[in-house]
Amino acid sequence: MERQEVQKIKLVPTGDGTSTLFNQNLGEHYHSVRGSYTESMHVYINAGLRSLSLKQLTVLEVGFGSGLNALLALIESLTRGIKIHYLTIEKYPVPQELWTGFSLPAEIEQYREYFLTLHSAPWDEDVQITGDFVLHKILGDWTQYELKHSIDLVFYDAFSYDKQPEMWAQERFEMIYRQMRPGGVVTTYAAKGVIKNNLRHAGFSVERLPGAPGKRHMVRAIKK
Repeated sequence: MERQEVQKIKLVPTGDGTSTLFNQNLGEHYHSVRGSYTESMHVYINAGLRSLSLKQLTVLEVGFGSGLNALLALIESLTRGIKIHYLTIEKYPVPQELWTGFSLPAEIEQYREYFLTLHSAPWDEDVQITGDFVLHKILGDWTQYELKHSIDLVFYDAFSYDKQPEMWAQERFEMIYRQMRPGGVVTTYAAKGVIKNNLRHAGFSVERLPGAPGKRHMVRAIKK
């Protein structure tokens, strides 16, 4: 996909007062139109970060996108005293005029300055956002990226398998499995059969959980 194509993006509201972004070329939203914040909390925080008892961990997010998932992880770090090294890879960063206009719900509006800081932070280097939260945004193509870090948790938030099947390839999950510490978790909104099979073939134990509003199921995979 060409860079100019993926930049055909617009802000749209969702049901919980949070914005999402709509990729006009793919015909796909970055988050659920039922509620961006609601979905991200359900899939990535409640089923992901809060499922681990670690007080220090490395998180990988596949697709920085709107930055909402990173902000919610930062809030967890602040409120629960968790040390997080947050890695995130994005091929096509969202233009500044969109992330500065992104609406946050009342529950987290007080953290807007952190949201803007996450977006404005330089790429391809560690950036100390708070005493306990280090951000490293990787400008690159996930399908070509070689993961070197040991990780504990993955927020797998790529566009859908139907739109970008290469993002969900078994070899991508195999790489994650090799680099993941025992007990680590992959969590994603997606529950397509081929994705679950690819995760299983990569070595993960896969469980299907209730999805966020508007979706029947989601998936959590664990390295035993």
